[in-house]
Formats: sequence, C-alpha cells, structure tokens
Amino acid sequence: MKIEQKYSQSAEQSRVEEYIDKREVGKRLRMQPRTVDAWMRRGLLPYYKLGRVVRFKWSEVECHLSERCRVVRELTKAGL
Repeated sequence: MKIEQKYSQSAEQSRVEEYIDKREVGKRLRMQPRTVDAWMRRGLLPYYKLGRVVRFKWSEVECHLSERCRVVRELTKAGL
C-alpha cells in the first residue's frame, strides 16, 4: 500500500480522531518531549502547528514511523 493511500485512510479516521499534544506523543513513544522536538525537526514525526501550538494525530504518527523506521532485534549467542 502506498504512503498516499495510508495517509488518505488516516485522513478518514482523523475526522473523529482527536489531536494529541507533544507530552502525550512522548508518553506513548516513551521518550522525553525534547526528543519529540528533535524528531519533529528531523522530519520523523508528522505534526500540525497552529500558531505556537503543536498537535499530532496518533494514527499519522504510527503510520509515518512504520514507513520510515525498522524494527531491530538483537541476536543472542544461542541465535548466532
């Protein structure tokens, strides 16, 4: 599925989805708000800026991260 299709699907969901703030994104990703800021600057998190207020849609954050990040599993000695 293409990114545009995923974003259009998340756009349909966003009609009822509430916006969340930076603190909530950090809580869900288990990171500090400063790290959320850094990821925003690097383009790793999609966000909406309304004046000085920054908000996110969790479905878009999940979709964006799943497209751009990879899961790394460390191998144990038994697995080598």
